[in-house]
Amino acid sequence: MLAGCGGGDTEKVVAPTRRVTESYGPGRRQYGEWTLPDGVDPAPVVMLLHGGFWAPDYGPYLERRVALAAAIRGHAVRNVDYRASDVD
Repeated sequence: MLAGCGGGDTEKVVAPTRRVTESYGPGRRQYGEWTLPDGVDPAPVVMLLHGGFWAPDYGPYLERRVALAAAIRGHAVRNVDYRASDVD
């Protein structure tokens, strides 16, 4: 389980990155964003799940900065949304 990302002078920084959106189900909130490092293939994968109690106001945007920080360090990041309790 990854609880956070730490930084250090010895980490390799890879840039730029790109974001790709991909559905995993039929609902409008059933999708995820890949934040991918360019030039790293294959890359280790980090999975992010945002908080928010399944409320409609919360989504992947909460973790985009974490996703970018991990991607520029060479990780492929899957940042998923999930169906809110009052939609879909």
